[in-house]
Amino acid sequence: MEQKYPDSIKLVIWDLDETFWKGTLSEEGIEVIPKNIEIVKELTNRGIVNSICSKNNILDVNQALNELGVCDYFVFKKVDWKPKGVAVQNIINEMSLRSVNVVFIDDNYTNLNEVQEMNPGIFVYHPDDILNSLLDLKCAKGKDDYQHSRLNQYKVLEDKVNLKLAGNLDNLSFLKTSDISVFIDYNVESHMERIVELINRSNQLNFTKKRLEDEDSLKLFKDKLGSFGVSSGCVFVKDRFGDYGLVGFFLMESSHLGRKLQHFVFSCRIMNMGVEQYVFSALGEPTINIVEPVSYGLDVFDDINFIKSSASLTGQETLNENKKLGKVLLLGDCQLLQTSTYLGGGVREYVNTVKNDFMVKTDCPGLILSNPSLVTSSEVIEKLPVWDKKMFFELHEDIITADTIVLSIPGVLSGHYVETNDGLICRIIIPSFEAISKSESYLFDEKIIVEKKFNLDERTAFLEDCFDFILRNKKENSKVFVLNQNLDDTFDKHQQVWRTRYNDVCKRVTREYSDFYLLDLSLIVSKTDFVDSDHMTRVGYLNIANEIISKI
Repeated sequence: MEQKYPDSIKLVIWDLDETFWKGTLSEEGIEVIPKNIEIVKELTNRGIVNSICSKNNILDVNQALNELGVCDYFVFKKVDWKPKGVAVQNIINEMSLRSVNVVFIDDNYTNLNEVQEMNPGIFVYHPDDILNSLLDLKCAKGKDDYQHSRLNQYKVLEDKVNLKLAGNLDNLSFLKTSDISVFIDYNVESHMERIVELINRSNQLNFTKKRLEDEDSLKLFKDKLGSFGVSSGCVFVKDRFGDYGLVGFFLMESSHLGRKLQHFVFSCRIMNMGVEQYVFSALGEPTINIVEPVSYGLDVFDDINFIKSSASLTGQETLNENKKLGKVLLLGDCQLLQTSTYLGGGVREYVNTVKNDFMVKTDCPGLILSNPSLVTSSEVIEKLPVWDKKMFFELHEDIITADTIVLSIPGVLSGHYVETNDGLICRIIIPSFEAISKSESYLFDEKIIVEKKFNLDERTAFLEDCFDFILRNKKENSKVFVLNQNLDDTFDKHQQVWRTRYNDVCKRVTREYSDFYLLDLSLIVSKTDFVDSDHMTRVGYLNIANEIISKI
């Protein structure tokens, strides 16, 4: 019968007597098999971990392995007189691996059958059937790991498991004592090889399972990394036991329709630590289509406050709860939708959204300046492709309580304005205005709304009033950041005029008021980070976020 092998090997579990060495340790003694020692060392160099399941005395085994110079090459050793099926199962579970990536080698066919029965999917072999060819198998190719980082990471995990068992702690109690910290590196290109490995090899915590198995899919993936609306990051984890390195990756697309995770994947090394749920929460719990099977969902813990954020590899704050910024309020256009990802969990966003299938922009003076009693009594506002009552009152509450406010409201100077028959002034973007002019023409015919032809000076007055309202109503000592507009020769004369006016107002306001700070795109974002005249790569939005953080 043709021998079957795993798709990839992550763990080899060795029997000892008449398998790893000749003879029986507890009886006549043993004879070294040098080739097996070399196999263990070479597997380790390839990032494939080794363990032991042997019916022996642990002190005698450790002494023998130390004399052979290989004791430190094995982790999660199960050396006792208990049945091997359960012992192997415990090894796999404690290492958070899957049976299909595990090889068990034993000279006793009864043990092989027992282990296979208890661990569906595992690959079991008599030493005569595997050891001569093991290093030549494609599934044992592994990855260069001469620093033994994979082995060391499992040693850290082994220490944690032993400490947890010794303390008789449940998982949550143990996690609360583990001092887990997470940080994100947004410079994903420098980790490309590891990211691809995670996406292609991880299964148990690969929530999206979008593989990159050929050059075309890899090219599309790399192109997407630089696209507008895409944010991505590498997740690094450490705790008081050690540093796990790069163990996760996410790629998220953001638009006026919301946020969606296209890639969300983690190494099984951090299984049951809550890291995936923590990152998911920090990203604002975006939409995700989970592709089963996964080991568990993203709502395991009622509270994940036992995990904290850490400085990233570049020394910047992470996407996680940013204590310096406090409560953050974002109001304005799509630039802020993208910047939000890098400012932390709990951000209050008033950015592009959708209402009744129409795009709604929040850089509308009516959302800021309207009389609350008129909003409350209005019957028209809910019919229009503009903000609604709920958004209005939530925004006004957040203005009062926010510690940090970020504004990007250039649209006040463009688009169409209408006045409702119950006294509200609202701005409607051009596509939505044209659409309702056709599909909801009765609104105009019955004078429910009337278009208002405000000139640039009148619109500028609205803009200044918006800034003034926020200044007068914000919390004392809260900081307001005002993002200006990109200017280049691709804009027509009309656009150049109102963009220049907007930038002039922003400059004047931030010069006159001590709590207002100008975010000047020309100084913060390189021209190479614009994908078009209005939109940037994720690097551009990261730079804006870092500028805000640095000023705090």
